[in-house]
Amino acid sequence: MVENFIHEVNKEIRQYQLGDFLRRYRFALIGSALAIVLMTIIFQIYSAQIEHKAAQIGDSFLAIVAMPDRADYAAVLIKLDEIEKSGFGAYPFLTKMYRASILAARGDKIAAVTAFDAVADNPSAPQVLRAIASVRASYLLVDTGLFTDVENRVKSFATDINPMRFSAWEALGLSAWKAGKTEDAIYYFNRICQDEDATGTGFYQRAYIMLHLIHGRQTKTED
Repeated sequence: MVENFIHEVNKEIRQYQLGDFLRRYRFALIGSALAIVLMTIIFQIYSAQIEHKAAQIGDSFLAIVAMPDRADYAAVLIKLDEIEKSGFGAYPFLTKMYRASILAARGDKIAAVTAFDAVADNPSAPQVLRAIASVRASYLLVDTGLFTDVENRVKSFATDINPMRFSAWEALGLSAWKAGKTEDAIYYFNRICQDEDATGTGFYQRAYIMLHLIHGRQTKTED
């Protein structure tokens, strides 16, 4: 009986304390609840706006990429500038890389290399884009630069586990062959052909052709 009485008293005290707490702080609690609701609504609106903006910029960029080669160069650059100035996500770096690709296609390979290097050397750019920019620059330098120029850009990718290794080995092999470094060229092309993951790819086919070409020339020289 006494225990039941104490239990009931404690229960009433807790209810009284809760009621007193609610009376004192009800407006603060209501305000906090409203603030949480408003913050949730604002976040949802902001997320929707971000998604909408991303879709718009993405569509604009894809539209530029889909433009024919004969499209007005100045008009393309203006559209790229608009996307780049948006500062949204990785698009500023993508536009720089696409601008570099246009420069290369127009024959200005030196300017294209400079543009790719600007992305590759930018710590704010996504790592994957920096790697791709380095590889793209190295391919251009096969024609316009020295073997060391290519090596400096892709040597770090030329490992057994790097996902960019085939591009790195190919660029190094081509540059070595062009520079008269035949043994180095054979080494890099063999790296591609001996990698199981390269089997059936364009990298394997091109490396196989280059090895046959090099060996064929060596045979003729010996004869």
